[in-house]
Order: sequence, then structure tokens, then C-alpha cells
Amino acid sequence: MSQLADICQEKFGFDGERCLLLPTQRTAEDGKKFIHALALRFGKPSEVRVVHVCIGSHGDVTSSPETDQPVEHGSYSPASAEVYILFFRATTNNVARQFWQNCGLGISSRYAEHCLSLLGAPGFPYPEESESLHTCGNPLPGVNGSASDSQGLSTGSDAKVALRQRIASLFVRDESSIAPPNISKEDVFLFPSGMAAMWNAHQLLMAVRPLEKSVIFG
Repeated sequence: MSQLADICQEKFGFDGERCLLLPTQRTAEDGKKFIHALALRFGKPSEVRVVHVCIGSHGDVTSSPETDQPVEHGSYSPASAEVYILFFRATTNNVARQFWQNCGLGISSRYAEHCLSLLGAPGFPYPEESESLHTCGNPLPGVNGSASDSQGLSTGSDAKVALRQRIASLFVRDESSIAPPNISKEDVFLFPSGMAAMWNAHQLLMAVRPLEKSVIFG
């Protein structure tokens, strides 16, 4: 993780800046708001900028600064990757780290290794292109719900839909519950970590009851 951050810092950063690496535009926007607000509270420099970086199959890197327009997302193959880099003043690093540690929204170490392999970093073999996503154990149901469809899962989005469908099929509600008995994949939400799930649950609570206090155990 630190090796990739150092590369991003050297290529896109300015003197006196530090950075965090995030997987999506949404998490980058959340991080920017969090760091800006907390930095102001503690009297730290609150300037935060976002750089969107795409890494191609041959290690070619393109970047674009933050804009007010949403980024158009494509379907990324195993031989490509994208990262959103949050840059902030080095004196704000302790504040920024609170977002990284408490929200669980940063890129994973495995994803960092994938990016390093695309960049040709020593010790990180180039990823092999695969035609489909393979699963361990029983096959996942495909996007249409059948196990045979899982052979055609070619993107991460397809795999997430299939995983949500599998979880929904195994979920059984108490018959005495007043909630509807049928669970669909639309009732299942996936998060990259337990901390990220709690963060999003807390954001939902604050949106519904913004003036109330909350305590989260986990």
C-alpha cells in the first residue's frame, strides 16, 4: 500500500502534500468532505484535492483533476485499474488518517498489489487476463439466478449481482415477522469491509435523524 502511495505522491503530488488512495469517486468525495470539516475544527490546513488515475494494461497512466462533472465509469478488465487520490497538506495527515482508519473505505492491499503489477513494480508479477470470474466451492448463481449462468461472469459487476442473489436465496426471515417474507437481491448490500458497512449504516442514520445521537457497536 505504501509503495503505491509513494508512486502516486511522486508522480502527482506537490511539495508538502500527503495522500490517501480510494477506490471510487463517491468515497473520494466523502473523504474530501470529512477531512475538510475535521481540519477546520482542529485548525489545520483544509485544502483537499482529488486526482483520478487510470492505469492501462501496458502500465500507461492517465490522470484527470477533480471536476464538478461525474466521471463516466467503464468496465475495467483484470488488466486495468483506477484509483482516486486524495491530496492534502502534510500537517493535516493525522486528521486525514482518521478517515482512513474509521471509515474502511480505502483501497485494499490486494488492489494495491494489482495496481503495482500493472505498473511493472519489482516483485509484482503482471496479472493474467481471464475470460471469466471463477468461484470456489459451489458455483454462484448467475445474474439470471441459475448456477450455469455463473460461467459467464466476466465483470466485477456481474459477480456482485450473483453474490447478492446467492445471499438473498439463503436468507430466511422469521415467519412471525411483519416484514415481507420474500428477500431479493435488491435487499442485499455489499461493502468491502465491516468498518465500511458500519460507516454507511451510520451515514444512513444521520440522514434519517440528523439531530439525534447514535452509538455503534462493532
